Amino acid sequence: MNPPLSKSRKVARDFRKAHGPIEGWSSEAFVVFQDLLIVAHKAGPLTRFRLRVQALLVIAYAMAVYTVDELVNAVRGSYWLWLTDHGDHVFAWFYAAEEVCRRAGDHRFVEWADGLCDRYDGAICRLSSRIVGD
Repeated sequence: MNPPLSKSRKVARDFRKAHGPIEGWSSEAFVVFQDLLIVAHKAGPLTRFRLRVQALLVIAYAMAVYTVDELVNAVRGSYWLWLTDHGDHVFAWFYAAEEVCRRAGDHRFVEWADGLCDRYDGAICRLSSRIVGD
């Protein structure tokens, strides 16, 4: 039994059935089919919402690890290597989540998340410099 297809996927399937084997297609028909495939495989609103929530959870955890790492450095004068390594792994998760959101077509969210991380980074750097200066 085949899973139910969305309307856009049915249109792409019907287009391919109507035009026969790909080898005989004109360049215009091939371009139209590619456009139909892009629309058919576009992420829906629930998928984008799920990806956003996952990315926000990773951001929250990454920022907590980054904050502890920077404050430890400000107080002790040296980093904890294991915490820095863990932070690198967490930021790799963040970049992977960001890339998945970008591939789903959620570019505005990715730009917003990057701006949020930059502002947070600036605030933590200012706080660390105040601690070191005291």
